[in-house]
This record gives sequence, C-alpha cells and structure tokens, in this order.
Amino acid sequence: YTLGSPFFWLAALLPVGISQYLMAPLLALKLALSSLFAFIYIRRFVTKPQSALIGGILYAFSGYSLYNIFFNHFHEAIAFFPLLLIGLEECVVNKRRGALALAVAINAFVNYFFFIGECVFLVIYFIARIATSREFRISVGDFFCLAFESIVGVAIAGALFIPSIFQVLDVPRSTNILMDGGFMFYSNEQRYGLILEAMFFPPEVPARTNMFTGANAKWSSVALYLPLFSMAGVLAFFKGARKHWAKALLVVCLVMAFVPGLNASFTMFNNNFYTRWFYMPELICCLATVHALEDERCDFKFGIKFCSVAAGVMALIVLLHPSKKEYTVMDGDVETKVEKVLPNIMHLDIAPSVYVQIVITAVFLLLLGLMLKERNRQGTAHFLRAVLVTTVVCSMLLGYYFVGYGRILGPYVGNYNRAVSADIDIDDDSFYRMEAVDEINNVNMLWGKSSLKSFTSATFELYELLGITRDVNSSPDHDRYALRALTGVKYLIVRDGYDEEKLETALDDLRTFSYHSEQGSYHVYENEYVLPMGFAYDNYVTLSTAKSVSLADNLMCRAVVLTDEQAERYSDILTEISSQAARDSSFVQFEQDAADRIAAGVKDFTVTGTGFTAHTDYESDELVVFSVPYDRGWSAAVNGTACEVEKVNGGFVAVRVGAGAADIVFTYETPGVKYGLLATAGGAGLLAVYLLFQYVILKRRPRRYVHLYQNTQKACVRAHRSYVNQLSRRIENAPEKGSVRFPENVVDEEEALQLLEEFQRSEDEKTEDQG
Repeated sequence: YTLGSPFFWLAALLPVGISQYLMAPLLALKLALSSLFAFIYIRRFVTKPQSALIGGILYAFSGYSLYNIFFNHFHEAIAFFPLLLIGLEECVVNKRRGALALAVAINAFVNYFFFIGECVFLVIYFIARIATSREFRISVGDFFCLAFESIVGVAIAGALFIPSIFQVLDVPRSTNILMDGGFMFYSNEQRYGLILEAMFFPPEVPARTNMFTGANAKWSSVALYLPLFSMAGVLAFFKGARKHWAKALLVVCLVMAFVPGLNASFTMFNNNFYTRWFYMPELICCLATVHALEDERCDFKFGIKFCSVAAGVMALIVLLHPSKKEYTVMDGDVETKVEKVLPNIMHLDIAPSVYVQIVITAVFLLLLGLMLKERNRQGTAHFLRAVLVTTVVCSMLLGYYFVGYGRILGPYVGNYNRAVSADIDIDDDSFYRMEAVDEINNVNMLWGKSSLKSFTSATFELYELLGITRDVNSSPDHDRYALRALTGVKYLIVRDGYDEEKLETALDDLRTFSYHSEQGSYHVYENEYVLPMGFAYDNYVTLSTAKSVSLADNLMCRAVVLTDEQAERYSDILTEISSQAARDSSFVQFEQDAADRIAAGVKDFTVTGTGFTAHTDYESDELVVFSVPYDRGWSAAVNGTACEVEKVNGGFVAVRVGAGAADIVFTYETPGVKYGLLATAGGAGLLAVYLLFQYVILKRRPRRYVHLYQNTQKACVRAHRSYVNQLSRRIENAPEKGSVRFPENVVDEEEALQLLEEFQRSEDEKTEDQG
C-alpha cells in the first residue's frame, strides 16, 4: 500500500529502531511538499505570489490534512495531487506535452486507492473548466493527446498499479457495492450535519465524532475546514467572482458529498461511508479563498456573517436539541431508574472538544473580521503579509491543539512506550503465532512476531464463515479457543499489572493456555493444544454444512471444509462426516480432534524468502492443510512436481501429498507483477517516442506564459513579474518599434503595453530614489 511512497523508502534507508522518531520529520516534509505544489498550482490563477503562498499553507494545514495525521500515509496523496491539476493545465493551456502523463504516473504509483478518486475528480474538473473558461479550449488533436497521456501515465505506474488491482479484486470488502435506496439518501441523517460541520468547524479526532455523535462515521475523513478563514473566503468568492469555473466545480462537489451514490463514486461505489476525497475540493477552496482576498468585488463581510450564522445554528442544534438519558434516583436505600428528556447541554455529558471547536471557530472569524477592517488602511503588500503571518499562527495553534487533544484521548501512550521497550524473547525456534491480551493494535509488529490479530484481510471469507467481525484487525472473542489452536496461536502475552479478574475470565474462556514464563514486564502463557502450521485430515464436510454450524472453528479441528467440487475430487482419501456429528462442539471433542491433528502434523515448517517449505511422511495419500491465508499468488510443488493449490476452510491453502517422504515447497509471486513491469517499460517507451515526435519531429514548443495572458481577470496580469519580463524581452528583441509578437489570445495588447510602461516608470523611480 505504501511501496510507491518516496517517504516510505526514505524511512526504509534508516534503521528500524528509529522509525518512530522519523514520523514527525517525515510529516513535516510531506506538509512542505503539499504547500509547495499547492502554491505552484494556485499561482496560475492569482495576481500575487503572497496570495498563492497563503493558499499553499491553507492546503497543507487544512482540516483534512490535520484530521488524517492518524493515517500518516494519506499525506502522500495530499502532497502529490496538485501535480495532477498542474499537469492538466500545462497540457491544455500551455500545450506542454508529457506533463499530464508524468503527473498521472506519479499519483497512480504513489497510491492506487486515492488515484481512483483523483481520476473521478479530474474528469469533473476538466468538464467544469472547459464548460466555463474561454482560455481552456482544446482541439480534437489536443483531446487525443490528453487521452494518450492519461493511458501512458497509468501504464508507467503499472509496476505497482496492476498488482494492486489483482489484490483488491480478491478482497470481498472492495466489492460491497452501494445499492437501492442507500444510493440516493444516507440512512443515517446525522451525516448531513457532519458534512456541514466539517466545513465550518475545526476537524474532530478520527475516533471521536462528538458534535453529531450518531453519524457513525469514525475514521471517515470528514473534514473541510480552512484555518482562520473557515468557508468565509469561499462564500465571498461565490458572491463576488462572476462566471468563474471554480464556482461550478465546487457546487458539483457539494452535491456529490450529499448524495451517497455520488460520494461513493470516489471509492468505486463501495458501501462504506468515506469522504477521503475531500482534499481535492479543499484545494479549490484554498484557491477561491485567496482569489477573494485579491478581488475587491468579493465581499468578505458576507462570508464572515454567513459562517457565523451557520456555525451558530449548528452549535445551538448540538447544545440544545432534546436528548433522553437514564438517571439513577435514590429514595432512601432504593435505587430507581428514570429517563429524562432535557436539552442536550443539561445532561452535562457533551465532550469538552465541542466547546473548544465552537470557541476556535468564533475566535478565528473574529480575528479575520478585525484584520479585514484594517485592509483599507494598509497597502496590499502589508495586508497580505499580515494575513500570511496570521494564517501560519492559526495553522500552528490548530495543529498543536489537534495533535495534543488526540494524545490526551489516546489511552495507549503509556502502554505503547512499554510495548516499544519490551524485549519478548521466547526460546522457541519453530514458527508460531502469538496474541497479546488487550494490547494496542498490531503490537506484534513491534516485537517482530506473527499474530492472529494482524491476519491478512484476504481471509474475509474465513471470518464470515466463523461469524467473526473483521474490521481494522482480527479480534475474536476469547471463547474461540479452537480458532487459536487452528491458526497456530502458541503464546498468549499479558502485561504485568493487568486486571486479575479480567485475566482469569480470559483464561477460563481460552481454556487451553497455561503459564509459561516471565518476559520483563510481560507474562507468557502457552497453548497446550496448538496445532502445527501444517496438518492432514481424515474427514471432510461441505461448505454448506459448515455454514449451518455455530462454531465452525471447532469443526475445522476435526474435518476440512470443502466445496462440493473439492469434495468429489478428494472423496477417495477423505470421509464425509454427518451433519449431526459436525455439530458436536464440546471441549472434550475438541481435545480429541486437536490431538489427532497434532499427530497428523507435518514434520517441520520453515518460512523462506519466497514462501515456506514443509516435510511429510504419511502412510497414504493425504490432503495437507496449512493455516496460511490463501492467495492466487501461491504455487506449490511436491517432490519437485507442480501441484494444484486448493482453498479450503474458507481461506487456508492445501495440497495433496502422496504416501512416503515428501518435500513440499510453496512459492509466492505477487499476482500481476510481470504484467505491471511490462506495462511500466512499455509506457516509458511510448512516452519517450511521443515526446520525441512532439518536440523533435513536429518541433512543438510549449507556450510558457500563455496562462498569464489568457486569464479573464485582467488584474491578474498586472502583478505577474514573469509576464512583464517576458514582454520586455520581446520588445527589446523586436527588429523595429511596433513589431512586437504577442502570444495568442492576449486579453488586451494596448493595455499590456501600457502596463509595461507603468512598470518601467516605477522601476526608474525606484532607481532614482535609491541613488
């Protein structure tokens, strides 16, 4: 998922032990690049570089960016997305061939998931630009160039993009399509309020939705807030800017956010509620905000008033809406439960962060209003410097609050520090999995151990069969002792000082673990019934029978679960057990079944750089199952002869092994990687030929500054020093006065010359003053 990230590879160059300390500097680098690329994009549409710099900082420290600090790899998409719009603009407006192809390749390579949504946004952006901007025009030839560069860009990223497609198609989670009434309306009406809140209030911590608590949208990246400005600049832009393409684009994005099916188009219509595409319209909001700063026709007072009213109404709704809560009333020694319906604020259980959000919003809007009052008393340059400094300070304050509040809420800081410094060294050379009781998610990765809780997401079918919910990690209840045995969970690790009553309950549920040793501040328990990583079966049940059983993991310790086709294929070496026998999930039966599987285990199991190996010596042909997640990338050979890899037990790999000594070798090769490498090589070759044809054979040259001339806001030309400098060179190199060659579609040649004279006169006056 992060193999295409340059930041990942930068971290990989350094020792693993310091990786946790790299998070902050790497985040700083990502934010810096986000700001830089956003600045370059916004600079095309505003008159002053200071304005573009403000826009870049707003983008880097936007609500979306702060919200997703938890998902540190999301910032790769935030950083490189502006390149996609720059590439499109350069290709269409400046006729710079190859720019779009490179931008597409970078974004597709960096992160395939976000790239899918970026493609959707880019199409909308293209339509909005071409429908409402007279400078954004293409010929038939230009269109085919765009299409060609888009395809070639994806092909160049094929080395990672194509294998990603193969992997995603194997995960049922990616094929859960939004359908029926859920396509038009959110089943949870609070999500509409959450989306509006995201525009006018600072972001909430991902794990807490405290304003609209019933939205059920944790981790969904619902955040659109801009430090200091909120939506005031965007609203001022809408009122003052006439016939601007960004208005049409933002309206379309707003509609898409409120219609579930359209919102889901950014994630291939998945039925999970995500708004992880909001960073794209947020960049346009940054552009609209700084455009409003420069254009005096944009009424910022209107924007501030609108934001104040909208935020005030939402705050009142959150604080005063009727709410029901159960209270305990004491009448002497008798406890009575009563329900009271009161305004929400009177229940005294509103999270403090809600009040902080309201205060931050109010203070920032007040500060913005005070700054704008001084606008007419200051020069433009001084005013923009003041806005820039204030934006930086507000971004810092918001960032410190957000990160600090997240740490306060996180109950894992002490546990995390203890886990990082722990030295878990169990004297066991065999391959095994472990589980830590009530520890931070994926703590096993800190210890270099395999674990049931970080089982691959490709085993959704297995969890569905077992009736276990699989979300960000695998966390089956403790009473699923058979699952632990089946998946090779050999050790249970419990931190020192863990609640004794909870531990006793957990051990009672697990049943099969006994005390093993002490490892620093942790205690280790060993599973007495753990199955080896590979084992043979004598019996089978069909998938339909397994689905009718309440505890399929107990059943899998006795019989392998096969499809009807597999049952027919292996009926010569396996015996079907009755549905009645399949329902016996007693612990006594489990003990017998576990002993049988251990006796039928492989001689050894060794993990290799490309898969794993095992050795067997059975008296007859057997179906040997390994508790290794199935994936189409697996291939296997028994005694050097290739054999078919079966998917059994809802997600394990299995092969048929003959009687006598046998060497089993499983090899993994990423599906699609060969096609991806070929696509990358082919795409790079096609791009090279394309650029050679455009620039060497046809002798095409990009129109470097044409976007400055073509901007429909004439004031935009006035402040672009690059425009003045280029025009000066054209006049100086003209063979005679009046023969200046202007680029195509210059807004007003006479005004351009007049501006040049004014500029030259001001430069002369500066020189005299300095003299």
